[in-house]
This record gives sequence, C-alpha cells and structure tokens, in this order.
Amino acid sequence: NGVDTLKNIKNETLIIWGNQDKSYNLEQVQTLEKNVVKSKLVIFKNSAHNVHLEQPDQFNNIIKDFLL
Repeated sequence: NGVDTLKNIKNETLIIWGNQDKSYNLEQVQTLEKNVVKSKLVIFKNSAHNVHLEQPDQFNNIIKDFLL
C-alpha cells in the first residue's frame, strides 16, 4: 500500500484536504501527515475534493505562506 515508503519523503510537504472530500477520508490524510516527516496538514471546512476551486483565495494564501 506504500505507507512504508512515505518516510522516504524528505521535502517539506503541504497536505490540503477538504473536510467534505468523498475521494479521500480523514484517516487516509492523517496517514500521510503521520508518515511524511516534514508534513503540514491544512483542513478546509465546507470544501470537498477541489479546495482550490471552492475556496481559491484561502487556498492561494495557504500556498503562499507555505512557499515563503
């Protein structure tokens, strides 16, 4: 399932998830957060799988903050 290889990701990683996402559940996203050492999870309320389209301003601000 690949979980064991997540520890090999050394880059800072931003994980974005919408709390109404039907494609991935919270447990799957938390597995990423737990196993990618330098990860940060941001959960968007009232968004599904297309957070970048549903809340573009907030999404862009999170990306900017992460990159700076």
